[in-house]
Amino acid sequence: MPPKIQGFHTAHSDMVTNPNGRADSHLVTCRVCRMSFVTSEAKDVRSHEAEHAALAQGSMPMVARELLKTVGWNLAYQDRPLDLARYTAEDGKLAIVYGWWMRALYRGVSPSEFDAYMAEHLRLVDSIVAGTDNELSPERCATKRWEKYAG
Repeated sequence: MPPKIQGFHTAHSDMVTNPNGRADSHLVTCRVCRMSFVTSEAKDVRSHEAEHAALAQGSMPMVARELLKTVGWNLAYQDRPLDLARYTAEDGKLAIVYGWWMRALYRGVSPSEFDAYMAEHLRLVDSIVAGTDNELSPERCATKRWEKYAG
């Protein structure tokens, strides 16, 4: 990736995917905000950084908002079957981690920790779902510094 993205995606390169699968492509999709952008385009990079800045302050990724509304409407009507088929395991993982972030933000975590928090907690959820999590797993140890914001 070009030097412009030295922050989040250099430190957490596993948080982006290359949706078109071409090795020479600068197109990536962020696992946290779900934005697809071209890493060699300064305007795209600025838009992506702005999205993360908004999320760090408490905005919510669209997929998490839609998942919350789906569950809310299903509970409100109670006679509807729960319509979660359109969501993926990745959507569920993001919803879990974003819920944790919202609690941490409420309890005083600095918004400047958003990118690291999201990356480390997505890795933790990956390990929990994969069945590789334990008290001493690298993913669990990486999230220890935020335990004071959990409830």
